[in-house]
Amino acid sequence: MWRVAVAVVAGLFLLAPAAAQVAQEAVDAEKEEFTAIFEDRMAERLGELREEGVSLERIGELWVDHLDAGTDGEGASAREVFTFSGGKDGQYLVMALCDYDCSDIDLHLYGNGQGVDAKEEPLESDTEEDAEPLLLPGLLGEPLEDDDYEVEIRMYSCEEVYCYFAVGIYRLQEDQEEDQED
Repeated sequence: MWRVAVAVVAGLFLLAPAAAQVAQEAVDAEKEEFTAIFEDRMAERLGELREEGVSLERIGELWVDHLDAGTDGEGASAREVFTFSGGKDGQYLVMALCDYDCSDIDLHLYGNGQGVDAKEEPLESDTEEDAEPLLLPGLLGEPLEDDDYEVEIRMYSCEEVYCYFAVGIYRLQEDQEEDQED
C-alpha cells in the first residue's frame, strides 16, 4: 500500500512541471493575443491624434500585463508601477487601455524624486471612470525634466479573476516640439 502511495506522490511531482508549463503557455498565448488587440486599439487612438496634427513616437515597448482581482485597501482592485526616463524638455503622452473585462483604470505620474511610495501628490493623474486614461505631461504644462518617472496603474473594476492592461509612453516628435515653441 505504501508503494502505491509513493508511486502516486512521485507521479504528481513528475506531472506538476508539465502542468505548470501548459498553464504558462496558455498565459503567454493570451498575453500575445491581448498585445495584438492593444496595439490595434492604441494605433487607432494615435491615428485620431494624428488627424488633429499631433505626431508621436513610442518610447520602448508596449507594457502588457494583467492584474489580479482583489483589493489594495484603497478601493482599487490592483495596482502596478512602471518607470521610464524622461528627456530634457520632454513632451509626452502616457496612454493606458484595459481589456474588455475592465471598465475603470486610472493613471498617476510621479517624478522628480517623488515616487509612488513617497506618498506625495502625483504630477498628473487621470482618475475618470473609464478604461482608456491619458496623461499629457509636458504637452499642456511645463515640459518634463531629464529624470526618471513612475507611472502607476490602478484598476478598479475587473469582472474576471484578472484583467489585462497595456501602457504606452509616447514622445512628441521633434518637428512638433518646434512648432509648439513658435
